[in-house]
Amino acid sequence: MALDKQVTGKKSGDPITSSDWNALANETIRLDSAKLDVAQGGTVSGLLTAAAGLNASALGSGTLGVTMFTPDNQKWAHQTNQVGGLVVISAVLDFPVRTSVLLLGHGHGSSTSDQAGARALVLELRVDGASPNAVGGGEWGVAYLSPPLNTWAPMITIGSANLDPTPGGHRVELVLRPPDGAYTVNLNGPSLWVARLGTF
Repeated sequence: MALDKQVTGKKSGDPITSSDWNALANETIRLDSAKLDVAQGGTVSGLLTAAAGLNASALGSGTLGVTMFTPDNQKWAHQTNQVGGLVVISAVLDFPVRTSVLLLGHGHGSSTSDQAGARALVLELRVDGASPNAVGGGEWGVAYLSPPLNTWAPMITIGSANLDPTPGGHRVELVLRPPDGAYTVNLNGPSLWVARLGTF
């Protein structure tokens, strides 16, 4: 019910209609449940628009942003013939709240095999020792490359994970490996990028 525009500016002893009083009372009751408690927080069910921008300390927290990791010893060239793979970069991610991350591994790979059909090398991401995006037994996001002999080519592997708070954090790794141990694979200039997408 709309309020009489004269309901404000009342002086002591001025009358107020029952309809205005009821509208004020009903709105007070509605606001008690609909208000957003700025101290305790709350959930907005509809669209929230901030015309002048949004300033919140959480936006500057560790749950948002991008970090690049490189090998601990800053070693540029890596090679292995181990089927289990060589951990090229390893980092621990530790967040106080559940955080979604996008992972991207990059480097330039080559192979020493002179057999075109068996020259592949694999670049993969691991979170706590496992592929973060295994679907139906397949390693989605893993980079496979079969370059010509003595040729270097860029490799990119992508993964994602939702990381819950845990003592000691979560270990993320960039791993280089051949499909089998019959030849050596190489990776130069590796980097591991972690995009923190926020908490939810």
